[in-house]
Parts: sequence; structure tokens; C-alpha cells
Amino acid sequence: MVAKFIRLHPQVEVEARISDRNVELVEEGVDLAIRIGNLAHSGLIARRIGETKLALCGSPEYLASAGVPSHPRDLVNHRFVGFMTPGTTNRYKYRFMIDGEVASLSFGSSLTVDDGDALVAAALQSMGIIMVADYLVDDLVQSGKLVRILQEYAMPSMPISVVHAPSRHLAPAAKVLIDMLRNAGPSLGNATA
Repeated sequence: MVAKFIRLHPQVEVEARISDRNVELVEEGVDLAIRIGNLAHSGLIARRIGETKLALCGSPEYLASAGVPSHPRDLVNHRFVGFMTPGTTNRYKYRFMIDGEVASLSFGSSLTVDDGDALVAAALQSMGIIMVADYLVDDLVQSGKLVRILQEYAMPSMPISVVHAPSRHLAPAAKVLIDMLRNAGPSLGNATA
């Protein structure tokens, strides 16, 4: 979408910061950000542009050697590549829908990273099971490089939102990009508006 925006508006300079870190928009001089998940009340203006689910997956090689779990309780016998929220020491907890209720489970990790791409790269190296936004692995699952597991226990979809500070002086270019993102719908990977 950014490439399309730049082609349509070549006079605009775009500075894109690709990070899993929760950026402080006003303090860091950022016009807008993409956030995944339910948003805390922050005073920011949010517009939903799609949704995503979390995918639990591993490489075919890893699953062939460790076995394919049939229930989340089977995961205690597996290795994991964990995720830590960037800039914090908060480790991700794995959440599943079991008997209609959310179960939050923690597992030790042989490796913990703070970047979604690093998480996927580690899974491709058969380092263990990962839980990551599905749009990061959908192509790899379709190509057979990763295998989704325990899909019947997946959590409901999470919203993808574009957020910006509540300013009357939002840059016109930012307004145009927000509209493009809102109108993109299904073209945002698996995101649907």
C-alpha cells in the first residue's frame, strides 16, 4: 500500500518505521501507525482497516521429529520460539479457545525474539513452534514450508487499525493514506475490512 501511495503521490516523502514496538506517536513525531489487537483507551483516533488471526505453526521437519499435537495440553512436550514485546521484558502467552473459554498458557522457549520476521525465520529453521499473525505465514503455509496446527483452538480474529493523534492538523497525505488503507480491505494480505 505504501508503494502504491508513493506511485500516486510522488511529491510526498514517506518515512516508514517497521517495528513491532508500540510507538508513541506524538512524542516521536509519527503521523500514523498500524496496530493489531484490541486497542486500549489512549486518546488516539483509530480506524479499523482489517483483521487477522494468530497462527500456531512449525516446520514439517520439526513436527515430523516432535509429533503433531492434537490438543493444546500436548504442547508441554514441544519446543517453542517465544516472542517478547519490543522494548520490554513481557513474554507472549499463548492463548487458545478451549470449550468456549480462553485458556492462556505459558511455555519455556529455546529462543525468544522481539520481531515477527525473526520468529518466522526461527520456525523455518525447525527451532520450534511459533504463534504469529497469520498474514506473516500464510504464503509459507501454502507452500508447505510451515504447517498450521491446532486451528480448531484458534482465538477469534483481532482487529487491524490505523491510529493517529486527535489533531485537526493531520497532514493531508496522512489522510489520503488512511483512506487508501481503509479501502484496501482484502488486498491487505488476509485482512478484511
